[in-house]
Amino acid sequence: MQDWLPTKFNLSRRGMDVGNSMCPLCLDGEETVQRLFITCKVAQKRVWDACDRWVRIETEMCSVSKGDIPRIWNWIIHWRRSSL
Repeated sequence: MQDWLPTKFNLSRRGMDVGNSMCPLCLDGEETVQRLFITCKVAQKRVWDACDRWVRIETEMCSVSKGDIPRIWNWIIHWRRSSL
């Protein structure tokens, strides 16, 4: 995953004053691309909730476990890049 999104960590690394660089969703670490898309538990829940609404199925009925999120994100990113 390329690290080009304007996260608080990336902005502060480029010399911008962002104040607190903690993840605003979980406050459990710095706001990085890795945290937002993979390790932030709050973001994971929001993604699953959005997916549940989008495909209108319950997470419990889905054969994919929440631990598979990094693999799913990589597939989505690969698919998105190949469709551009």
